[in-house]
Amino acid sequence: MFLRIKEMIVKEFIQVFRDRRMLAIIFITPVIQMLAFGYAATTDVNNISTAVYDLDKSLESRELVRRLESSGYFTVKVHVEQADEIQDLL
Repeated sequence: MFLRIKEMIVKEFIQVFRDRRMLAIIFITPVIQMLAFGYAATTDVNNISTAVYDLDKSLESRELVRRLESSGYFTVKVHVEQADEIQDLL
């Protein structure tokens, strides 16, 4: 079985190197796409609008909210006082 797969791979490589256009499609196009998308696309998530429902209101919970906000990933837009407000925000 392995010999059969190896023969198919060799045959396909011979076919690719025989046709110059196919060579460009298979090897050059992905390289161009990697370079273009590597600089153009970003997956960083910043400034997520966030609501905080802090039932504890202790120093530790306020510090946690402050740290989340100072991370740059979250922006606290609303401090919820009642549980009913959460549904409206969603």
